[in-house]
Amino acid sequence: MSTQLTLDDPKIKQLNQIIEENIRIQENVTPIYIDVGDNLKRIMANQNYVVFGRRGSGKSSLLLTAKRRQKKMDL
Repeated sequence: MSTQLTLDDPKIKQLNQIIEENIRIQENVTPIYIDVGDNLKRIMANQNYVVFGRRGSGKSSLLLTAKRRQKKMDL
């Protein structure tokens, strides 16, 4: 006999939170960043920029990729 869960069930809410936390970019994870608009080149230039966008649009991936490339260049 299977148990039906509703969207209000605490188990579903906990699962949703776990999924959201693990989708987020983290320092120890190498992101896959595909630069379709020369954003990486711009962000690595000696200029100030404001990076904004919707959640999940790649802001953190962009910045982490730029940070890692800069570290390689500094070596």
